Amino acid sequence: MSLLAGKEAQEIREYHTWHWRNYTNVNPQLADILDKMLSHQPDDRYQSAQEVITALANLQPQAPPITQPSPLPYHPQPQPIPPHLSGIPKPVTPTVTSEPDSPSNPLKKVNKKLLILAGGIGALLLGTAVYAVMKSSEPALLADNFFSRGEESLLREKRFENTLCKQALGEKEEGMKAFKKQRYEDAQNNFQTAISLFKQATNNCAVDPETLIFLNNAKANIKGNPVTIAAAIPGKNKQRNTNISEQILRGVASVQETLNNQDGIEGRLLQVVIARDENNSDPDVEDTSPKVAEQLARNQIPGDSGFSGKILGVVGHFTSDATLAAGKIYGKEKLVAISPTSTAVRQSEPSEKSGYKYNLSDYVFRTTPNDAVAAADLIEYIKQNIGSGNAAIFYNSKKSYSTSLKESFEKKYGSIGKLTECDLANSRIDNCQIDENIKLLMLSIDTGEAATASLIISRYTNQLLLGGDSLYNADNVSSTFGNQAENLVLSVPTHVQRTTNSFRNQSIKLWGTQYVGWRAATAYDATQAIVTALQKIESNPTRQGLYEQLKNPFFKASGATGTIQFNRFHDRQVDQADDNQLGVLVKVQQKCQPQDNPRYQFCLINE
Repeated sequence: MSLLAGKEAQEIREYHTWHWRNYTNVNPQLADILDKMLSHQPDDRYQSAQEVITALANLQPQAPPITQPSPLPYHPQPQPIPPHLSGIPKPVTPTVTSEPDSPSNPLKKVNKKLLILAGGIGALLLGTAVYAVMKSSEPALLADNFFSRGEESLLREKRFENTLCKQALGEKEEGMKAFKKQRYEDAQNNFQTAISLFKQATNNCAVDPETLIFLNNAKANIKGNPVTIAAAIPGKNKQRNTNISEQILRGVASVQETLNNQDGIEGRLLQVVIARDENNSDPDVEDTSPKVAEQLARNQIPGDSGFSGKILGVVGHFTSDATLAAGKIYGKEKLVAISPTSTAVRQSEPSEKSGYKYNLSDYVFRTTPNDAVAAADLIEYIKQNIGSGNAAIFYNSKKSYSTSLKESFEKKYGSIGKLTECDLANSRIDNCQIDENIKLLMLSIDTGEAATASLIISRYTNQLLLGGDSLYNADNVSSTFGNQAENLVLSVPTHVQRTTNSFRNQSIKLWGTQYVGWRAATAYDATQAIVTALQKIESNPTRQGLYEQLKNPFFKASGATGTIQFNRFHDRQVDQADDNQLGVLVKVQQKCQPQDNPRYQFCLINE
């Protein structure tokens, strides 16, 4: 198509849509044939070269071209015969006629057959060439280990000294082997045994949420015809990503466990495909989230011969940047995703000062309040505690979340004092000119910059420290970070003490603790919203039916943080008069209550 249009492939193709017709002038019927050969879905293309040949043979001719007058016949003048050739007979010159084809003209019949044969061969070659171009231009599929229903773990491998913990991991491993061979009954037994062992050893190893999802997936496949959704997690390339992935999976697994124990949706159990996008923060390395989204949208789970379902919705992705990139695919493929962690403020046009833009697809919903809510909570805390004063804010202009929180905070800080900026994407901490007399320090930095946060905090010890939810890794705080960041105040979407009693009780039952992280609560809400919407569809659940239910302004679901509703932008509806308990402040302290044993933790600030 590049040769036909005279353009590079990237100039005439946008995702799965080709725009080559704008640069050519070919028979419209031939153009339709070529478009069909270029179709994104294999089932929409011609299935054989013979089909292409037949389609080409049925082309209707365009208006006949203007016929030019025939040239006068050429009659060469006889030349004198050289004396040494005079004894050789004269060659016979065939007479050229303009008679139409007839039975008496077999040569023309042969020529026509040759033309038809050549056309068929040409069509075959064209079809092969187009297919080859299409295959070469399509991105390669991600490896098998980016997706799992139960065949392998997508979390970082853990090592335990405790015997029960080792036995639990061994049973999980055997269950994954059985699941891969589609021996679902054996897999169910192994996963069930692993869960029991994990619960017995709660003090030595936490109950693994991935194992519980695998267990319920085995049950769903034993019963057959499951309803399928996906959960996109940041993966295992870093320990921090594993911790966050476990939080998200706890929320998803809690909803799946409850639903399947109640016989699912119209008798169909819920199955969850886990996918990892690696949450890569390195700008020089390709982001895998769009590829993950594309394969989920196309139901392509490589290496899983037992999967034949259709993914109806996705819980994910983790960061705002990954959610934005994946959301472009979900919007084109019309697949709903609900992110339990993305908070960047939607903005379709770039801001005048920084150029910040976050044009998130309408097919992406979110169960967390956005950064404007977080900034408002922090500003209110500043007014109540220090009144006014100059401040410094550290952020990274190459990260959507970081820039979003920074701009939301900046808009509201003008009435309090002067705000000095330090863009870590363009400057080292040492190069930032920060006034020594600042009263507070705002850390608007990304999840992967915890080391940077520690360095900044260590240099500014006498200021009020503020930050966003990215600095909240788990309910418990390491002693090293706690010593550095004591009294650090963060704005986070929710806290365990603000979740419902039923969620806390279920957490204790399933995981042996109520302290499962705020991301578990918002992931629970995202999964619960999808399940509730699917239950409201009267007939067979579909992707479009799910979208229509969620975008309905009257849609409501009961979640870990109270009532789940979405506003007209498809973000979480935050109403302080409601009981959803969203947008809270926490502080790093050794004791939340006087009677607590001393250990650093995030304590809820009661406004």
